[in-house]
Amino acid sequence: MANITKIYREILSRKDFQKEIDGAREQFRFRPFIEEYRPLKLFARWGRWLLALFSIATGLGFLFYSLAGALPYWVAFPIALSVLLFIELLKNSSVGISARGYYLNGKFPLVSLLAALAFSLSVFLSLNGVQSLFERHSSTVSSFEEAHLAQSDSIAKAYEAKLEKLEMEKVGFEESVSWLGKIDVSNKDVSATLGSFTSRRERLEKEKTDKLAGLEKEYETGKTKALEESELNLWLWVSLSAFVEAAILACLWFLVYYAYRVQSESELFLAESQKWWIGINDLKGFADAFLANAGNLFAYPTGTVDSPSRIGFAQGAKKKEDGDEKPENTLFKEGFKGVQDVEKEREELRAFLAKYPEVVKCIEEGVSTNQTSKVCGVSTSTVHNVKRCLRTLKSYK
Repeated sequence: MANITKIYREILSRKDFQKEIDGAREQFRFRPFIEEYRPLKLFARWGRWLLALFSIATGLGFLFYSLAGALPYWVAFPIALSVLLFIELLKNSSVGISARGYYLNGKFPLVSLLAALAFSLSVFLSLNGVQSLFERHSSTVSSFEEAHLAQSDSIAKAYEAKLEKLEMEKVGFEESVSWLGKIDVSNKDVSATLGSFTSRRERLEKEKTDKLAGLEKEYETGKTKALEESELNLWLWVSLSAFVEAAILACLWFLVYYAYRVQSESELFLAESQKWWIGINDLKGFADAFLANAGNLFAYPTGTVDSPSRIGFAQGAKKKEDGDEKPENTLFKEGFKGVQDVEKEREELRAFLAKYPEVVKCIEEGVSTNQTSKVCGVSTSTVHNVKRCLRTLKSYK
C-alpha cells in the first residue's frame, strides 16, 4: 500500500499528469443545469431561426407556384412570403405557450391545438414545396430523354443517308443498262447487280432497325435507373424537410424546458441556502437581545430585595410586606423573540401542509411532480410549494 501511495505521489508531482487529473476533475465535477446545457440552449435559440429559413424557402416553392397561376409574380411572391412568415411566428409563440402550460399544470392548454394546426400546415407546405421544386428543377430524367432522342435521330439520319445513296446508285445503274426505258433482266450480270442492290438495301434497313431497337432497350434501362435515382433524391429532400420541421419543434420545446429546469433548480438552491440564513438570523436576534439585557444581568438591584443573590430580576424589587408584586425575571426574554418567530412560522407551515395531506404523502413516497399533480388533482406549482414547505420545516429541526 505504501508503494502504491508513493507511486501515486510521484505521478501527482509531474505537471503533465497533474494537468490531466485537473482536466478530468473539471470534466466530471458537478454542474448545475444552467451551466451544463447553456451551449445547447444557445444552439437551439439560433438554430430554430436557421431551420425556419429552410422551412420558409421550401414552403415558398409550393405556395408561390400555386398562386403564380392566378396572380402576377410580383403579387404572388409577397403574399406567399407573408403567409409563411406568419405561420413561423405562430409556431414559435403557440409552442412556447403550450410547453409552459404543460410544465406548470401537467397538461396541454387549448392553444396546443393551434400549435398542432400551425405545424401541420407548415409540414404540408414544406413537403409539397420540396416536391414541386425538385420536379421543376431536376434534370436527371429530362436530360437522359434528350440524349436518347438525339442519338436516335443521329442513327436514323445516318442510315437514311446510306439508303438514299444506295438508291441513287441503283437508279444510275438502271439508266446505264436500260434501252428505250427497258432493262434486259435476262442478262445475268444485270440481274445479279440489281439483286445485290436489293440485298444491300435490306441489310441496311435491318441494321437500322436492330440499332434503334438496342438503343431503345438501353434507353428504357437507363430511364428506369434515372427515375430510381430521381425518386431517391426526392425522398432524401422530403426526409430532410420533415427532419427540419421536427428539429424546429425540438428547439422550441427545449428552450422552454431549459427555463423550467433552471427555475426549479434555482428554487431548490435558494431553499437550501435559507436553512443556513434562518439559523444565522436566529443567533443574531438572540445575541442582540442578550446584549441589550446585559445590564440587567450583571447589575445589583437598587431596592430592598429578599436575597442579594437574585441577579437578573427587575430593578426596584421590594419586600413582600410592602404589598408590591413579586419581581419579574426578564433574562433572555427578548433574546428568544427570534425563536418565537420561528415557532410561529413552523405553525404556519404545518397549517399549509395540513391542507394537502395527499400531496405530502406522495412527495414522501418519492412520486414525481407531474405524477403527484395528476393523482392529487393540483397544479405542479402547488406541488413545488408543498416541497419547499417540507424542506423549510425540516431545516428547523
